[in-house]
Amino acid sequence: MVLTTVGPQSTHGDGDNHVTQYIADTPLSCLEPAQYQNVDCLILCSSGITCETVGLFELCTLQSLRKLYLDWNGLRDFDFIAQDMPQLCDLSGYGNQLLNIDGIRRLSGLKWLNVGANRDL
Repeated sequence: MVLTTVGPQSTHGDGDNHVTQYIADTPLSCLEPAQYQNVDCLILCSSGITCETVGLFELCTLQSLRKLYLDWNGLRDFDFIAQDMPQLCDLSGYGNQLLNIDGIRRLSGLKWLNVGANRDL
């Protein structure tokens, strides 16, 4: 397993080859597509809609990340994001549903990109 750093936060992994990459307060439009190469799923979270207050995350597969190359500031409320996620993401196997933090913890063997919140998944 290769651990890399994306943005100001360090990347770490556990014994299950689970890698979390943290990018603090960075809009998605500032991220280069090359930074997605080793990321299987994307977690959207920002200081405006924090993981603590919402408790839900939107997930995208690597195949769909290019469709989600959006500026976070353009996503102004949670309902808007939840409504558009089925069009933006291919969550085959997960029924295009939002997963809470407990559901995310049960998904093993994936690498995660966590935007805007320093949370240890």
